[in-house]
Amino acid sequence: MFLFIFLSWCVQIHLWDWYKKNSYENYYRNLSWIQNITWELYINPWNFQSYYDSLASTKSWLKIQVYEFTEKRIRELMKILAKKWMEIKIIIEDKKYQQYRNTYKDLIKLFTGFQNIQIKSDKQMWTEYIHAKIDLLDDDFWIKTNNITASAFKSSREYMFHSYDVWVRKSLDMIFDKDRNWDKIENKDIHPNLLICNINCRYGIEKLLNEAQESIYIQTQYITDTSIFEILKNKSNLSWFQIIVADTDDNDKLLNYFWPTKVKKLKKPYIHAKMILIDDKYLILGSMNLSQNSLDKNREIWIILIDQFLVNNFKKQFNKDWKD
Repeated sequence: MFLFIFLSWCVQIHLWDWYKKNSYENYYRNLSWIQNITWELYINPWNFQSYYDSLASTKSWLKIQVYEFTEKRIRELMKILAKKWMEIKIIIEDKKYQQYRNTYKDLIKLFTGFQNIQIKSDKQMWTEYIHAKIDLLDDDFWIKTNNITASAFKSSREYMFHSYDVWVRKSLDMIFDKDRNWDKIENKDIHPNLLICNINCRYGIEKLLNEAQESIYIQTQYITDTSIFEILKNKSNLSWFQIIVADTDDNDKLLNYFWPTKVKKLKKPYIHAKMILIDDKYLILGSMNLSQNSLDKNREIWIILIDQFLVNNFKKQFNKDWKD
């Protein structure tokens, strides 16, 4: 009897490992694994206080993974939380693109003496840049398009998703810890609603865009990836196809190819968002620019949302920006 129970237990463990290993592939065959993850969608430049209050309410520990961290009020908040003996772990890029200031070294100096604030760069990771923008609190998490900077909350169009979903939270925690400890992230670590660059994000984004049937709305800083550009060219005859990008010379190619009926450059607020809405059903929010570097080399984190309330909130803002 004992042998039977033991063998049964071994079989179950094996089947569970097999399921986790193959769930990523199965999910991308039919998107059936996407879950309805919900809570609140915040739109900047209007919601600094909501973000600040959320971090300030943390009781035990806080994990931050971000490309840039210069917002003075949030920096000071870290000191306040540390004095309450809260554990804070930060992963930040130490060699930013065209960097004029090393924020990583600034934070090391700023938090000297706070033993419960631990700061790491991305040297131990399998990526070129750490460009993700997430915050993990006691029971909840934020996935954002914005860095922790003053401009993100004052002058840029950004989106922040805040949720208490247990399983996404658990997956993000696993990803953060593996990035911090030099462990390789595997497909089984990734929640079906998450797109993680440079692991599953290109396949997921390209599949979702290729399977669009009625509409594609994109609000992003720029689009330079050749493969994504080709997909969008093939999909530009959809009933609804609109792209809003930042008002920079880099986006002239998009404007010249698709014309102003399909693509618009918005001057104010500055478009730093990274958002895609497909068929009014799949809303994709996160840190990734649509560039080859982001898709294939960086650590980027996106989440797929299907809650219609969140979809409608984004589309309402998108339409307003399009008219402006």
